[in-house]
Amino acid sequence: MNYKEEIIQMIERLPEKELQGLYSTIERFYKQYQFNEMLEHNGVQISGIVEEEQEIKKRWCKGFTNKISEQKKKEIYFNQFYWHIFSYQLLPCLEGKAAMRAFDEMKKGEIYKFYQDVPAILKYSDAKHFLAEYLTDDYDAYICDTNFTWTYIQTHESQCGPYFYKIG
Repeated sequence: MNYKEEIIQMIERLPEKELQGLYSTIERFYKQYQFNEMLEHNGVQISGIVEEEQEIKKRWCKGFTNKISEQKKKEIYFNQFYWHIFSYQLLPCLEGKAAMRAFDEMKKGEIYKFYQDVPAILKYSDAKHFLAEYLTDDYDAYICDTNFTWTYIQTHESQCGPYFYKIG
């Protein structure tokens, strides 16, 4: 039996209320699949899922928030959304179209893409054709270079972001 047949059999056994939750998970997975297909079509190489998920998120937090106190992070609900460091204006950043332009103009070799509460982190290489416009339908997506010197964030709120921040 192949995976598709097994999945269909499992789905057929689930009650309707369970299918509602499953639908959003499958929809997100499918959108990520379409997104990756579009990137590959535009020359961006997908290196795959990175195993060190917790380590990379810790490095992102340390690299971009090392000057912000734990108390201040608590006050702005940082653990709910990392991007609050920008929406609460704790770090100077570019926003909106200026952020998109800055991201597009960055030299992008290898980059990470992650979501705060999703365990998988994707690594892309030869990412020069990875453009901000590709993320406009995404939400709470964090992009950064593998040296953690800049980050781009597409939020779920239309009035917040996107944000671009470069250290130094």
